[in-house]
Amino acid sequence: MFREIGRLEESERAICESIEFYSKSTENSIELANSLSNLGSTLSRRGDLQGALLYELQAISILEGECSPLDPQLSWAYCTVAQIYRFLGDYGNALKFGLKDLGISETILPPDHPELATTYQNLADLYKSLKMYGKSFDFAKKALAIRERIHNNPHIDLASAYNSIGCILAEMGKYRQANEYECKAVKILEQLNPRDEEGIAIIYFSLVTISLPLKDLRSGKEYLQKAVGIVSKNLSLFKPDFINSLKDVQKVIDEAYTMLRKTDWKKHGFRL
Repeated sequence: MFREIGRLEESERAICESIEFYSKSTENSIELANSLSNLGSTLSRRGDLQGALLYELQAISILEGECSPLDPQLSWAYCTVAQIYRFLGDYGNALKFGLKDLGISETILPPDHPELATTYQNLADLYKSLKMYGKSFDFAKKALAIRERIHNNPHIDLASAYNSIGCILAEMGKYRQANEYECKAVKILEQLNPRDEEGIAIIYFSLVTISLPLKDLRSGKEYLQKAVGIVSKNLSLFKPDFINSLKDVQKVIDEAYTMLRKTDWKKHGFRL
């Protein structure tokens, strides 16, 4: 309860008390593992990823001794640790635990289960971080296939799946295909109520960066104006780095317009 309302210090104290209580008896090992994992989650929300990792690994050590190898709780624990390792930049260990999660999830979950889609998406993100774009694309497509089957109406998870594939394709240099997926993502987000203004602005920014190698400065400028419009109305949602990136891209587009107006831009394949 405390954690949910943001009172992280109170949450941490309460969880530490439960850890102390359950540590007194070997009969409470699963409850102890749960408490350790809860403490890890609390520390993670505070930004202490190293501390979170320590307690999550302790929880896994207990669960591996007490649970079936295919226990869903063990799968979730592997998934959690894989994500922490990825955020810490330790991609080798992230992959190790991510594949453990995959092994359980593919065995115990039905093929259209949303948690299986999450496992696929996590691996897609990890392989993208490793710059292994082929494997990243394959897992992202598996995640998307599930999202498309289970969501008949516009849904944020479906938009995220389209966005993920768009980002991977852009990294692979397949900008036209990337543009198609990003447009699908932003179309869904614009239909949601309430609107995810942050997500929409970020995808517009992705579309701006895709438009540049496509030499489509007209669309790039339009997407940039939409992104800037959203950011200017919701400044508190966005980090300074993102706002600075918008300014940098705006400068690039403005300089390109100035330069190309002095040349035969149609001859060079640009769209102004």
